[in-house]
Amino acid sequence: MLNKNLTVAVIGAGPAGTSTVGCLLEKGFNNIYWIDPRFEGGELEMFESVQANARAMYFSTFANLLKVFSKHAGSPEETVDVFDHEKTRELCNLDEARLCLLRMTNIIRKYHSKEVTQVKDIVKEVIERIDCL
Repeated sequence: MLNKNLTVAVIGAGPAGTSTVGCLLEKGFNNIYWIDPRFEGGELEMFESVQANARAMYFSTFANLLKVFSKHAGSPEETVDVFDHEKTRELCNLDEARLCLLRMTNIIRKYHSKEVTQVKDIVKEVIERIDCL
């Protein structure tokens, strides 16, 4: 059984980091430190026009499976389903994936600020300030 009172650190606000924070919230963790220098979808902004190696439906399906995100689907600016349903079986561009991540990040920021502390910093600098390491 998981000890949900543990302090958890998640590094990065790209696909892996954002998904991890969503899963931790879904599991009931309430003391999460989320570390990223910008919280702008990881490094995806550098490659926005590049085609992703994943189908759009995978991003959309994952985000909608987590109640943390799907319960806000009624609001157009908060829905994480940003993909054209006619094209969900096609590969998406990274700008579409980034938009999904940005909306997930905004939902976390808006509705889960008590459970998630966003630390805008570079990981190396955060580690240097931790006394216990």
